[in-house]
Amino acid sequence: MADSTIIADLSQALAGAVATDEGKRTIAGHDEDYQFDLDEGNAFYVSIVGGALKVIEGRTPKTDYYETTYVETDAGALRELMRGKLRPVDAIEQNRFRMVIRMYEGCQITILLRIAGEQTRERILAAG
Repeated sequence: MADSTIIADLSQALAGAVATDEGKRTIAGHDEDYQFDLDEGNAFYVSIVGGALKVIEGRTPKTDYYETTYVETDAGALRELMRGKLRPVDAIEQNRFRMVIRMYEGCQITILLRIAGEQTRERILAAG
């Protein structure tokens, strides 16, 4: 069973990301599921269908290679990504965010996580 806090936090972060022009372009016209398997045993997926995004507890019913990208990470790394303390490329290079992907599909989720992190940093700077 997934940690409902991480699901709620990721839902909020990605909702903010897809509300931007870049986020809308990123999810437009391309449906994909991102199955997250956290090191702590939590499983949930991000589903992008018809330009809409949802974060759903459990495992995606889409198991075809062309429908799903698989992500292995941990809650700490995912929270750092959402807070802008860790950039997606750095997380990948540090082996803290691993994906089984086909070319563009990995870019879609990493772009959204980058936008979410940038939004958090901007809010912190604006409040300071």
